[in-house]
Amino acid sequence: MAWIMIWDGTALVYPGQPPMPPAQSTQTHNRLGEPWGGVPTNSTAGLITSEAALTAYNAESTQDVTIPSGAEISSKIIYGKIQFAGSATLRNCLLVGPSNPLLSGNEGVVNCTNTRTGQARLFDCEIRPRTESIGRNCLLGDQYELYGCWLHGGEDGAGIYPRPAGTTVADVVVAGCLIEDSAYAYPDRDHSDGSHCDGIQIQGGTNIHIIGNAIWMTGHYMAGSGKFYTANPSSSNGDWTLTKTPPQAPGSGIIIHNSVSAPFNETVIIEKNHIFYGGKMAVQIQSTANNFIFRDNKLSALYPPASNVNGTVHEGTTLAFTYNPYWIRIFNLAASGNINGLTSGGAVSNTTNTWADGGNAGNPLTTPRASGIHIDA
Repeated sequence: MAWIMIWDGTALVYPGQPPMPPAQSTQTHNRLGEPWGGVPTNSTAGLITSEAALTAYNAESTQDVTIPSGAEISSKIIYGKIQFAGSATLRNCLLVGPSNPLLSGNEGVVNCTNTRTGQARLFDCEIRPRTESIGRNCLLGDQYELYGCWLHGGEDGAGIYPRPAGTTVADVVVAGCLIEDSAYAYPDRDHSDGSHCDGIQIQGGTNIHIIGNAIWMTGHYMAGSGKFYTANPSSSNGDWTLTKTPPQAPGSGIIIHNSVSAPFNETVIIEKNHIFYGGKMAVQIQSTANNFIFRDNKLSALYPPASNVNGTVHEGTTLAFTYNPYWIRIFNLAASGNINGLTSGGAVSNTTNTWADGGNAGNPLTTPRASGIHIDA
C-alpha cells in the first residue's frame, strides 16, 4: 500500500501505511515505511525535496520568529531563532537560525524553552545554524518531537529539559534522526577547555523517547576558534579529539544526567540508537541518572570513540597523555544501579545493548572498558 502527501501542491508518494498522529506516540516508521531501529541516513532523515525547491517563510534578516499555534508549515526555509506559541507542525523545512552571533547563554536554532501549551512537531526537517556560535545548539528545550530530521552544525544536537515552572515532564520524542558534525569553539563561556559537544543531552525530565537515531560524533572548529590542546598538550580535556581522522567532537553521543531536579522514571526510554565514533564517550551516564530504560542500542567497534597514545604528535604538538575509548561509561554504579536494560540491583545486567559491527557484532557489551562498559566507581 502507498500513501500520498501533498507538499505545496506537489504529490509525494510513500510506501506503507501513513504515519499515525505522533500525539498518540504511535509514529513507528520512517518515511520509507521502515520501522525505527535501522541506521538513519540522508535517505531517511532531513529534507525530502532539494533545498533549491524550498521557498522562504520569512525575511532572511529575521533574527527571532514565533510560529503561531495551530500552524502547519511545509517546504520552507525559516530564518531566525524559532519559538512556538503552541502546538504546530513543520514538515520538510530548513531551519537556519539567526545571522547574529549568540553573545550570552545557550539557545537552540529551534528554541523550545518557553512556557506554552502543546507540542512542536518536526518531520523531515534539517536544522543547520547559518551562523555557528558559542552556546548555539540545533534544538533545546521541551515539548518537542523530531521525526526523521537531520541536525548538524550546532554546539549540541538536541538538548532536553523538563517543562518550566517546576514540573517534571519533558514530553520529548527524537526518532529516526541523523545527528552529526558538531561545532566546537575555544574559549567558550561555559567550559574552560572549550565547547562540550554532545549529540543528545538529557538534563532531566520524564516522558522522553529517544529511538532509532544515528549519532555520528564528528565535529569541526567554528570560524575563529582557538585550539585548546596546543597550549595544554598534557590534558585530556578540550579539543584533542578533533585531531583525529575524521575529527571527533569533544563530548558524548548521548549524555544522561539529572541536573534540574526532575527525577527520571521508566517513561524515559532510550532504545535502538546507533552511535558511531562517540567523541570522548559514546554514552555517558552520570551519577544522578537512574531508573530509566536503556535497551537495544548499538555501538560501533569499527568506528570507536576517540583515544590517544602518549607521545602522539599532531601539527607539531605532542599529545602527552593516554586516553582509552569509552563506549558506555557509568560514573557511579551504586547510584545508577537500576537502569532497565543495562543495570539491575547495583550490577551491570546488559543483554540487549550490543556491538553494531566488528568481530563481536550482535554480542552484548560488558565490563571491563575494552569490552564496552566502564564503571568509574
